[in-house]
Amino acid sequence: MVLYIGMQDSKTFKRVLKALSREAGWDILNVIAKGPARFMELEATSEVSPRTLSERLKELAELELINRKAFAEVPPRGGGGGGGG
Repeated sequence: MVLYIGMQDSKTFKRVLKALSREAGWDILNVIAKGPARFMELEATSEVSPRTLSERLKELAELELINRKAFAEVPPRGGGGGGGG
């Protein structure tokens, strides 16, 4: 039996396995498998520092295991709208 998982070579496959075995790699994929998640959601469900989480997200995106998109902050910071004062 031959399994095809979309990896062009064994080097890419090894990089994927290494990324998933690193701290929070598999946990991130488990959360994202349920649907899109913001950084803060991933941060709340993982036990890693924000820096480690960011590094892992970049690594998984480079391997095309996840799609990473930047969205506006929630809630947005000040910036002109009326009110208060």
